[in-house]
Amino acid sequence: MTAAAITRAPGLARRSATRTANGVALLLIDARIRLAFLVLGGLFVFQSSQGLSVIKGGYLLGAGLALLAALFHLRDQARRPINPGGGRSWGEQG
Repeated sequence: MTAAAITRAPGLARRSATRTANGVALLLIDARIRLAFLVLGGLFVFQSSQGLSVIKGGYLLGAGLALLAALFHLRDQARRPINPGGGRSWGEQG
């Protein structure tokens, strides 16, 4: 490994960590991303080997985060008013 490659390595690790953090944030925020992660990730991970691997552990961790995010989202939805239009019904013009 050259000296230039060694000096660039910390920046690459930082960018990789940023991408991972962005992916986790999307998993926590967007329901469509959670669904895609669970379905596509499950298809990919469980068609690999029979044994337990790091990839399967990561998928299990991501699935747990997705489940917790969905539960927190449901809790927040239950606290919001059903009609956020200020008391008007949906068909009325303001």
